Amino acid sequence: MLSFFLFLGFITQTVGMVYTTASNSAFITGTYIVIIPFIQYFIIKKIPTIANIVGIIIVSAGLVLLTGLHNLNFNFGDFLTFICALAFAFHILYVDIFTNEKNSDFYALLFGQFTGMLVLCTVSTLIFESGENFKFEPEFLSTISLIINSVMSTFVGIFLVNKYQKYTTPVKAGLIYSMEQVFAVIFSIILLNEFFNSIQIFGAILMFAGFLFSELYRKGR
Repeated sequence: MLSFFLFLGFITQTVGMVYTTASNSAFITGTYIVIIPFIQYFIIKKIPTIANIVGIIIVSAGLVLLTGLHNLNFNFGDFLTFICALAFAFHILYVDIFTNEKNSDFYALLFGQFTGMLVLCTVSTLIFESGENFKFEPEFLSTISLIINSVMSTFVGIFLVNKYQKYTTPVKAGLIYSMEQVFAVIFSIILLNEFFNSIQIFGAILMFAGFLFSELYRKGR
């Protein structure tokens, strides 16, 4: 199940990017932080705290400013990206459920996800990219990019999620993962010399503030 949600999230986000803009994709993918509390309530009957809800609202507002989203004309790519957000929301919730089971085996859970992903990705590649469309012409930069994305973004990321997410709640985990957008801004400025206007930078700060509010409000009470 976890491997299916991962596969569904990755493939719908990748294909969706063909038909929509980067800002739309970033915004719609980030809506999983809003989706998680609803599916959490319906599946495990757990209501998010007031601090979580306020934090989600602040982070969502920051996400709108950061992505520069002003007019969302919903198209096929946006629909696929929304499916991606749903898939990631379900993955976050079920990671919490499975890793908190009494007899949960971390390594078996991790192995099952990667094995399932390998099978699903291989089958989809053979179906949609077979024949002349299936070409692999490795270059230095593309190979380095593939290694970084495979090891750091995929293996290490999923390893840490499955190892440590059980020590927090799904809603708070979603807020933490939404900081990906903030770090993307920071590294884009440092490594790629990209320009972000004052509104986008304020959006990133607002997202971080929303996360801090959700984290510190309860501790301060």
